[in-house]
Amino acid sequence: MHIDARTIVLLNGGFEVVGGMLLLLGLYVRWIALLLALHLFAIAYEVGYNDIGVRDFCLGVSTLSLSLFNGDSWTLQRKFS
Repeated sequence: MHIDARTIVLLNGGFEVVGGMLLLLGLYVRWIALLLALHLFAIAYEVGYNDIGVRDFCLGVSTLSLSLFNGDSWTLQRKFS
């Protein structure tokens, strides 16, 4: 089964937008941050050592660190639990 490159880019963008919105709202912070970190590490690996690869690696480290801690008192997740 062959997936068109345009479809992959759209799915990738959709995943990142939904994940970013969930982080912005403060819902499922740890799990979404972990998924986004793994996603960014995979992109950095595929792109290689260049400016975009280094940027995505740094963003991956940032979201990985976010996944290691619970959300703060401003997140909606804390308000519901």
